[in-house]
Amino acid sequence: KYTASPLKEVLTDLKLSHGHKRMFSRDDLSRISGRRPSRYEYRRISKKPSFESSINEILAAERLIGSLKRRTNLACFSELGLSIPMWAHYASAHRGVCYRYKVEIAKAKAEREEIPMQVKYVSDRPSISTMDLRAFTERSKAQGDDAQQRLDVHDALFLSKANDWSYEREWRIFQTDDAGPRYKHLSSLTVDAMYFGLRSLPEGKARAKQEYGSRVRLYELQQSRNEFTFELSEF
Repeated sequence: KYTASPLKEVLTDLKLSHGHKRMFSRDDLSRISGRRPSRYEYRRISKKPSFESSINEILAAERLIGSLKRRTNLACFSELGLSIPMWAHYASAHRGVCYRYKVEIAKAKAEREEIPMQVKYVSDRPSISTMDLRAFTERSKAQGDDAQQRLDVHDALFLSKANDWSYEREWRIFQTDDAGPRYKHLSSLTVDAMYFGLRSLPEGKARAKQEYGSRVRLYELQQSRNEFTFELSEF
């Protein structure tokens, strides 16, 4: 959740970072306020830090949160390929397929590709303030170069999830841009096995064996006779 920082705190930081420079361009101020100010209003508001410019900074931070939510695409993974709840929730009640991936971190770094990051399960909903976002966007003079704070804000925005979901053991790859949802090839991420659910169709397995059998290992799930779990049988 977003919490506005006290006006005085924001104003102090604006004075440190901007001094007597203009706070916003006229176009920026239009986007923040939702209307285009007159030339007089723009000169009055933007010429130096003020309580009014602090209010606009708080509004801009709130809009940034909304923008990040709209523009961030996620690919979600689990550490567990044999989890009973995961198969019930995400594989069409065992009619689907689970793909197992091999991740090459060194290759991802060399190719500047996104790297999977582990989700953090928490009991309290993370709260992000205006000052947190100023530090996250590296515009805060009061906060200084606090790398740990930027990481904390990053985790709160993208990697925090309620404890109730901890059974998923989730990892995420994400990207923020304006391109919208799409498929993206990552050379550092390759499928090395496929798990077919208990209700998967024979023709689907046969087709997978024909098309992918020479490149990936193929397994079908079977119920364990002794435990509440699954066993794998390669085909």
